[in-house]
Amino acid sequence: MLSLEIVTDLLIYVGGSMDNLGWCFRQGKGIRIVEPSVEIAREYMKDAKRDLSFVDKKEPKWNIIKEYYVCYNSFYSLLVRCGIKCEIHDCTIKLMELFDFEKKFRDGMIDLKRERINVQYYIGNSERDYFDFASKFLSFCEVKLLGLNDLVVKEIRSKIRGMIDG
Repeated sequence: MLSLEIVTDLLIYVGGSMDNLGWCFRQGKGIRIVEPSVEIAREYMKDAKRDLSFVDKKEPKWNIIKEYYVCYNSFYSLLVRCGIKCEIHDCTIKLMELFDFEKKFRDGMIDLKRERINVQYYIGNSERDYFDFASKFLSFCEVKLLGLNDLVVKEIRSKIRGMIDG
């Protein structure tokens, strides 16, 4: 059985840079270009909002898991809107750079992912509360989603294609 330390070492995200996305493009469930969808993006955002409303102070283990998916699904809504699919969470998180997420959000997402893995797979406990972070992250993604017009989507897709071809 893998320990949390080994899993943490396996994280692809390195120092906030996108320098090793090549691995993500080579994986079957890694980063790929699909048809953009406004409707599915809205559903991911709706799901994130619903999860945030289910956070209950009495359930710290499940709160960490819910708060992670609030953030993950709200960010994934941006990817879906742009027609980018990725089923590897570390690779998905690396794509936050394409949307100019501040370092505090990128680092917070990585920390939250580690906490989720710890409580979900290793019977760990977490005394940390990510509710405010998840709420701010969700709001940030909502604003970003509203700003994703066809021109911005085209630019982001072009960057991804350039990385795939590069």
